Amino acid sequence: MGCFQSQPQEYRSSSAVATTSFAPTYADGDGFVQPQTPLKTWNIILSGQHTLAAQLFSKLKGSPNFGVYGENTKTIFCGNITLFIHWVDMNGEFFPLPTEAVRGIVFVVDATNKESLSTAKESLEQICGYYSEYFQDLMLLILAQGTEEPNAVGFREAKHLLSLRWLPVDGHFIQSCSVDTGEGVQQGLESLIKGILQVDYQLEQDARMQSMLAWSMFMTPMPLF
Repeated sequence: MGCFQSQPQEYRSSSAVATTSFAPTYADGDGFVQPQTPLKTWNIILSGQHTLAAQLFSKLKGSPNFGVYGENTKTIFCGNITLFIHWVDMNGEFFPLPTEAVRGIVFVVDATNKESLSTAKESLEQICGYYSEYFQDLMLLILAQGTEEPNAVGFREAKHLLSLRWLPVDGHFIQSCSVDTGEGVQQGLESLIKGILQVDYQLEQDARMQSMLAWSMFMTPMPLF
Protein backbone atom coordinates (compact mmCIF):
# COMPACT_ATOMS: atom_id res chain seq x y z
CA MET A 1 0.00 0.00 0.00
CA GLY A 2 2.15 2.87 -1.25
CA CYS A 3 0.29 5.88 0.10
CA PHE A 4 2.91 8.62 0.09
CA GLN A 5 4.46 10.84 -2.57
CA SER A 6 7.54 13.03 -2.37
CA GLN A 7 6.00 16.20 -3.80
CA PRO A 8 3.05 17.88 -2.06
CA GLN A 9 -0.19 18.80 -3.76
CA GLU A 10 -2.02 22.09 -3.24
CA TYR A 11 -4.66 22.18 -0.54
CA ARG A 12 -7.03 24.74 0.94
CA SER A 13 -8.48 25.41 4.34
CA SER A 14 -11.45 23.21 5.20
CA SER A 15 -13.50 26.20 6.31
CA ALA A 16 -13.66 27.36 2.69
CA VAL A 17 -15.07 24.14 1.22
CA ALA A 18 -18.57 24.30 -0.22
CA THR A 19 -21.05 21.46 0.29
CA THR A 20 -22.24 19.66 -2.85
CA SER A 21 -23.03 16.06 -3.79
CA PHE A 22 -20.68 13.29 -2.71
CA ALA A 23 -19.38 11.10 -5.55
CA PRO A 24 -16.05 9.37 -4.84
CA THR A 25 -13.81 8.70 -7.81
CA TYR A 26 -10.20 7.80 -8.43
CA ALA A 27 -7.68 8.81 -11.07
CA ASP A 28 -6.89 6.45 -13.94
CA GLY A 29 -4.55 7.93 -16.54
CA ASP A 30 -5.77 11.36 -17.58
CA GLY A 31 -9.39 10.94 -16.47
CA PHE A 32 -11.48 9.78 -13.57
CA VAL A 33 -13.35 6.49 -13.46
CA GLN A 34 -15.53 4.81 -10.91
CA PRO A 35 -13.80 1.96 -9.04
CA GLN A 36 -15.22 -1.49 -8.63
CA THR A 37 -17.40 -1.93 -5.58
CA PRO A 38 -15.04 -2.45 -2.61
CA LEU A 39 -15.79 -4.94 0.15
CA LYS A 40 -15.39 -2.18 2.74
CA THR A 41 -15.51 1.60 2.49
CA TRP A 42 -14.42 3.68 5.47
CA ASN A 43 -14.23 7.39 6.27
CA ILE A 44 -11.06 8.46 8.07
CA ILE A 45 -10.54 11.90 9.62
CA LEU A 46 -7.04 13.36 9.32
CA SER A 47 -6.09 16.24 11.60
CA GLY A 48 -3.47 17.38 14.08
CA GLN A 49 -1.02 20.21 14.46
CA HIS A 50 -1.82 22.42 11.48
CA THR A 51 1.41 22.54 9.49
CA LEU A 52 2.22 18.85 9.92
CA ALA A 53 -1.32 17.64 9.15
CA ALA A 54 -1.56 19.85 6.06
CA GLN A 55 1.82 18.67 4.80
CA LEU A 56 0.94 15.03 5.36
CA PHE A 57 -2.40 15.35 3.58
CA SER A 58 -0.80 17.11 0.60
CA LYS A 59 1.62 14.22 0.14
CA LEU A 60 -0.82 11.36 0.49
CA LYS A 61 -1.14 9.39 -2.73
CA GLY A 62 -4.78 9.44 -3.61
CA SER A 63 -7.16 11.20 -5.93
CA PRO A 64 -8.75 14.46 -4.72
CA ASN A 65 -12.46 14.00 -4.19
CA PHE A 66 -14.48 16.71 -5.89
CA GLY A 67 -17.69 15.93 -4.02
CA VAL A 68 -19.04 17.25 -0.74
CA TYR A 69 -15.63 17.93 0.80
CA GLY A 70 -13.85 19.10 -2.33
CA GLU A 71 -10.08 18.96 -2.34
CA ASN A 72 -10.00 18.23 1.39
CA THR A 73 -10.85 14.58 0.72
CA LYS A 74 -8.65 11.98 -0.96
CA THR A 75 -9.57 8.46 -1.97
CA ILE A 76 -7.00 5.77 -1.19
CA PHE A 77 -7.34 2.11 -2.15
CA CYS A 78 -5.86 -0.53 0.15
CA GLY A 79 -6.63 -3.87 -1.43
CA ASN A 80 -10.38 -4.40 -1.11
CA ILE A 81 -10.72 -1.51 1.36
CA THR A 82 -11.36 2.04 0.22
CA LEU A 83 -10.41 4.89 2.54
CA PHE A 84 -11.90 8.36 2.19
CA ILE A 85 -9.35 10.56 3.99
CA HIS A 86 -10.95 13.84 5.12
CA TRP A 87 -8.54 16.52 6.24
CA VAL A 88 -9.92 18.66 9.09
CA ASP A 89 -8.11 21.95 9.61
CA MET A 90 -8.24 22.63 13.35
CA ASN A 91 -7.63 26.31 12.58
CA GLY A 92 -10.87 26.41 10.60
CA GLU A 93 -14.49 25.98 11.61
CA PHE A 94 -15.62 23.30 9.17
CA PHE A 95 -15.89 19.75 10.52
CA PRO A 96 -16.98 17.31 7.77
CA LEU A 97 -19.75 14.93 8.74
CA PRO A 98 -19.87 12.10 6.17
CA THR A 99 -23.16 10.33 5.58
CA GLU A 100 -21.30 7.03 5.97
CA ALA A 101 -19.77 6.12 9.32
CA VAL A 102 -16.43 7.58 10.36
CA ARG A 103 -14.30 4.63 11.45
CA GLY A 104 -10.97 6.19 12.34
CA ILE A 105 -9.12 9.38 13.26
CA VAL A 106 -5.50 10.06 12.29
CA PHE A 107 -3.89 12.81 14.37
CA VAL A 108 -0.42 14.19 13.63
CA VAL A 109 1.76 15.62 16.42
CA ASP A 110 5.28 17.01 16.74
CA ALA A 111 7.17 14.79 19.18
CA THR A 112 10.11 17.20 19.26
CA ASN A 113 8.05 19.97 20.88
CA LYS A 114 6.74 18.90 24.28
CA GLU A 115 5.02 22.23 24.97
CA SER A 116 2.98 22.00 21.76
CA LEU A 117 1.47 18.71 22.89
CA SER A 118 -0.73 20.48 25.44
CA THR A 119 -2.37 22.43 22.60
CA ALA A 120 -2.53 19.26 20.53
CA LYS A 121 -4.28 17.53 23.46
CA GLU A 122 -7.08 20.12 23.41
CA SER A 123 -7.55 19.74 19.65
CA LEU A 124 -7.50 15.95 19.92
CA GLU A 125 -10.14 15.99 22.66
CA GLN A 126 -12.27 18.34 20.57
CA ILE A 127 -12.18 16.26 17.41
CA CYS A 128 -12.64 12.89 19.16
CA GLY A 129 -15.49 14.30 21.24
CA TYR A 130 -17.21 15.71 18.16
CA TYR A 131 -17.13 12.54 16.08
CA SER A 132 -17.89 10.20 19.00
CA GLU A 133 -21.26 11.98 19.36
CA TYR A 134 -22.25 10.78 15.88
CA PHE A 135 -20.30 7.55 15.35
CA GLN A 136 -19.38 4.54 17.47
CA ASP A 137 -16.40 2.17 17.37
CA LEU A 138 -13.82 4.84 16.50
CA MET A 139 -10.15 3.89 16.27
CA LEU A 140 -7.39 6.47 16.76
CA LEU A 141 -3.95 6.62 15.15
CA ILE A 142 -1.36 9.09 16.48
CA LEU A 143 1.40 9.83 13.98
CA ALA A 144 4.34 11.27 15.92
CA GLN A 145 6.78 13.30 13.87
CA GLY A 146 10.44 13.41 14.93
CA THR A 147 10.56 10.64 17.53
CA GLU A 148 14.09 9.79 16.39
CA GLU A 149 15.39 13.15 17.63
CA PRO A 150 17.44 13.06 20.89
CA ASN A 151 15.11 15.33 22.86
CA ALA A 152 11.87 13.98 21.42
CA VAL A 153 8.97 12.81 23.58
CA GLY A 154 8.73 9.02 23.86
CA PHE A 155 5.57 7.00 23.19
CA ARG A 156 4.74 6.49 26.88
CA GLU A 157 5.11 10.19 27.68
CA ALA A 158 3.13 11.14 24.58
CA LYS A 159 0.27 8.87 25.69
CA HIS A 160 0.30 10.59 29.07
CA LEU A 161 0.49 14.14 27.70
CA LEU A 162 -2.33 13.48 25.21
CA SER A 163 -4.45 11.58 27.81
CA LEU A 164 -5.19 8.87 25.25
CA ARG A 165 -6.76 6.48 27.76
CA TRP A 166 -9.54 8.97 28.52
CA LEU A 167 -10.57 9.67 24.92
CA PRO A 168 -13.96 8.36 23.65
CA VAL A 169 -12.45 5.86 21.20
CA ASP A 170 -12.38 2.06 21.10
CA GLY A 171 -8.61 1.84 20.75
CA HIS A 172 -5.51 3.78 19.78
CA PHE A 173 -2.12 3.31 18.16
CA ILE A 174 1.02 5.47 18.12
CA GLN A 175 3.35 5.33 15.15
CA SER A 176 6.53 7.32 14.57
CA CYS A 177 6.58 9.00 11.17
CA SER A 178 8.23 11.55 8.92
CA VAL A 179 5.95 13.88 6.97
CA ASP A 180 8.92 14.67 4.74
CA THR A 181 9.74 11.13 3.58
CA GLY A 182 6.52 9.32 4.51
CA GLU A 183 8.34 6.83 6.70
CA GLY A 184 5.93 5.22 9.15
CA VAL A 185 2.74 6.52 7.50
CA GLN A 186 1.95 3.29 5.68
CA GLN A 187 2.67 1.21 8.78
CA GLY A 188 0.40 3.45 10.82
CA LEU A 189 -2.50 3.18 8.37
CA GLU A 190 -2.07 -0.60 8.24
CA SER A 191 -2.30 -0.74 12.06
CA LEU A 192 -5.43 1.42 11.93
CA ILE A 193 -7.02 -0.85 9.33
CA LYS A 194 -6.22 -3.97 11.36
CA GLY A 195 -7.68 -2.34 14.46
CA ILE A 196 -10.94 -1.48 12.68
CA LEU A 197 -11.17 -4.99 11.24
CA GLN A 198 -10.67 -6.43 14.74
CA VAL A 199 -13.48 -4.24 16.10
CA ASP A 200 -15.79 -5.35 13.27
CA TYR A 201 -14.92 -9.01 13.90
CA GLN A 202 -15.68 -8.67 17.62
CA LEU A 203 -19.00 -6.94 16.89
CA GLU A 204 -19.96 -9.74 14.48
CA GLN A 205 -19.06 -12.36 17.08
CA ASP A 206 -21.08 -10.58 19.76
CA ALA A 207 -24.10 -10.27 17.45
CA ARG A 208 -23.85 -13.96 16.53
CA MET A 209 -23.69 -14.97 20.18
CA GLN A 210 -26.72 -12.86 21.07
CA SER A 211 -28.62 -14.38 18.16
CA MET A 212 -27.73 -17.90 19.29
CA LEU A 213 -28.78 -17.16 22.86
CA ALA A 214 -32.09 -15.71 21.73
CA TRP A 215 -32.74 -18.75 19.51
CA SER A 216 -31.85 -21.22 22.28
CA MET A 217 -34.23 -19.48 24.68
CA PHE A 218 -36.97 -19.61 22.05
CA MET A 219 -36.42 -23.33 21.43
CA THR A 220 -36.15 -24.38 25.11
CA PRO A 221 -39.34 -26.30 26.01
CA MET A 222 -41.37 -24.81 28.82
CA PRO A 223 -41.91 -27.08 31.88
CA LEU A 224 -45.33 -28.62 32.25
CA PHE A 225 -47.15 -28.26 35.57
